[in-house]
Amino acid sequence: MFPYAIGVLVAVMASTGHMFFKRFALKRRFVFPHSLFDPHLDAGLFLFGSSVILTLIAVHYLDFSVYYSLTALNYVFISALSKVYLGERIDRQKIIGNAVIILGIVVYNLHG
Repeated sequence: MFPYAIGVLVAVMASTGHMFFKRFALKRRFVFPHSLFDPHLDAGLFLFGSSVILTLIAVHYLDFSVYYSLTALNYVFISALSKVYLGERIDRQKIIGNAVIILGIVVYNLHG
């Protein structure tokens, strides 16, 4: 169970890191090297980089195909984060799509 939790944590961290990248990208301009010290960019790099390290732990304990099925949760988390932090609209189609993703992950990982 613990490796699955790491896989889900990786998806949360990567999605949150990508959200910080988006917030950084929405700024008017990139000025090198000052932009390298932007808190949104730095938070994104930290979260995304940390998720890569946790990926190494997760794939050690999980079958590779099982781990990568969990990465589909990125779509679900990005939808939620986009709604909360960017004010994007989540319509019925996205809700159904996210439900199908979650159902697909559950079905894929059922052990018979």
